[in-house]
Amino acid sequence: MKPLITAAEVKKAFQNQDKAIFIEEGGIITPAARDAAREHGIKIVANGKEPLTKEGEQQMQAALSQVLITSIVSEVISSLNQGGQSHPVYKEVHPCGLKLVRGNSVILEDFNIDYRNGKVQLKEIFNIKESPGMVAGFMTIDKTTFSCRPRYDEINYILEGTLECIAEDKKIISKAGDVLFIPANTQITLSAVDKVKVFFVTHPGNW
Repeated sequence: MKPLITAAEVKKAFQNQDKAIFIEEGGIITPAARDAAREHGIKIVANGKEPLTKEGEQQMQAALSQVLITSIVSEVISSLNQGGQSHPVYKEVHPCGLKLVRGNSVILEDFNIDYRNGKVQLKEIFNIKESPGMVAGFMTIDKTTFSCRPRYDEINYILEGTLECIAEDKKIISKAGDVLFIPANTQITLSAVDKVKVFFVTHPGNW
């Protein structure tokens, strides 16, 4: 995350009798910090060269707003699910549209599908609202078998284990590092003797 300058840092600089606060390129200063800097006569300097321009200030405030929105949304979702069943995925959303999912926030959940013994878990990381053309996520198939007929094209990248796929009496074995494409409306049976983990992408996303 970009360096963040708050009013507390400005007040500390004033107490230390500093005349300027230096921030790295792309750093963010809060509106309250900027007001405090004006009040105490402290300059805000970027890269040790020039004071921030009005345009730079507006860009920083826009970036700050995006960071705050992402943080607030994540915290709200987390609080709503404290006693619930869904675990939020932490995403960093940037003004240009880029999104970054932190892998350590991805917790798979039981998938509501008819399977034999074992366990199937799944977690979407990008849903239809974020990416109408496709959905992406992770799935684990642990010592079980299930059948389905997807209404969408699906690409599965095998991360761990060995996955058996049967379609029209044709058996395909895929292992870690392999990529399996499943055409829409194909009746398939997926099996895993041990635990298999895949990263999937579906198209279209309204699955």
